[in-house]
Amino acid sequence: MTAPELTLNKIRQSPKIAGRTFRASDLRTKEEQKAHIKKKATRKPKRKKFDKVDAFVAEMTARFGYSFYKAWLHGEIDDDKVNRMLVAERAREKAYIIPLESIVAQLVKDCIRRNKKEKKPTGPKEAAKILKAEIKIAMGEA
Repeated sequence: MTAPELTLNKIRQSPKIAGRTFRASDLRTKEEQKAHIKKKATRKPKRKKFDKVDAFVAEMTARFGYSFYKAWLHGEIDDDKVNRMLVAERAREKAYIIPLESIVAQLVKDCIRRNKKEKKPTGPKEAAKILKAEIKIAMGEA
């Protein structure tokens, strides 16, 4: 059996199917669908490459060194102290970046043209909001 020859005119004259969506199950036989479901059931779920503990250990090791990690692992350093030190280190890091971010925020705020017909732009408010959040982190408040 040969397929009918489709031309643009025949397609235009054909009745329109409104809102019809096709799924993979529409194009498969029942046996193929069962085989797909069986294959999907035997497939292993995806595992995350790392979790929160791994990220915590990696940051601790990167910031303070392997000897610090070993001391923490053997219980010589308390978890609360490690958390405080990590927050303080992040704050110290932010303190270097805040002047640059404030300069960029001011430049962005000054470059936005204000048009009376359009509603007020939200860019400067967002820049100020981000900068305030960064300052809180640097001060150790967040």
